[in-house]
Amino acid sequence: MESLASLAAEIPELNDSRLQDRLNQIVRQSTQVGRLSFVITDADDQKVIIAKGVDSEIERKLLAEPPIPLNTEERLRLESILERMRQKSFSRSIQYLVEDREIYGYLYHGVSDSAAIEQIPFVFTDANNKPKKWQRWGGLVTSTGSSEEQLSQAKMLIQSATAQNRIIPLQTTPNWKKGHFYYEKKPYYGLMVMPVVLVVVFLTFSLVGFLSYRRIKTYEQSAIWTGLAKETAHQLGTPISSLIGWVDFIIAREESQSDPLLSETYQNMQKDLNRLQQIARRFSKIGSQPQKEWVE
Repeated sequence: MESLASLAAEIPELNDSRLQDRLNQIVRQSTQVGRLSFVITDADDQKVIIAKGVDSEIERKLLAEPPIPLNTEERLRLESILERMRQKSFSRSIQYLVEDREIYGYLYHGVSDSAAIEQIPFVFTDANNKPKKWQRWGGLVTSTGSSEEQLSQAKMLIQSATAQNRIIPLQTTPNWKKGHFYYEKKPYYGLMVMPVVLVVVFLTFSLVGFLSYRRIKTYEQSAIWTGLAKETAHQLGTPISSLIGWVDFIIAREESQSDPLLSETYQNMQKDLNRLQQIARRFSKIGSQPQKEWVE
């Protein structure tokens, strides 16, 4: 981060415009995806000239041509950020350019054959559109050594070039200005948030796994008890059927012998068999869907 801030501070002093544009692009991309914010202030009045990585709306207003005044809230926020940067990092001296060019003249030109480009008609004027030097009629002519006819022809070329929008404003080159460079690294909360997120995710997965395991175990136990009950009912069915046959045999013998004791015995056995059959039927219904019936 320190090297990136140093690069941003040194870029304005580069003479190679292509290299300057390329490095500016790198710094802009770094401030967008990274954590570097910086502010450039004027050395004399401490006025903020450029701000990057601070606030998109503030940056847009500062870069507008001409700059758009900040509202009270934005100005207070920018001052707060700048004061925080001054406390965190030391000031770096920096040179910067502001597009404050002034027009000192105009170039009005016509058209000519590309093979004779040196014969292109043109008129240099001052900022008040007064012809100073021109070329069209027999070489280069200046306003001090021209005739009235030549001056009139120069004005006619100005009118023609104006109508065809062949005007080039001549401006002064902006001068380098001195300022101060402040920067800060935005706090990165990822290192603090990620462990919390990981713990929450781990606990969530653990809870879901535990609940799923309990549900599976409950289902397995239910399936085991259902199977055991059905198997018990099936195993009880065989001896009960056999006992029913023996009871029928005793009933037949009792009718032929008329034995009161035998009659009482088979009646008691019949009651026990009915109870066993009822228990077997109940066991066989465990795990099955109940039969629903309409009742009052």
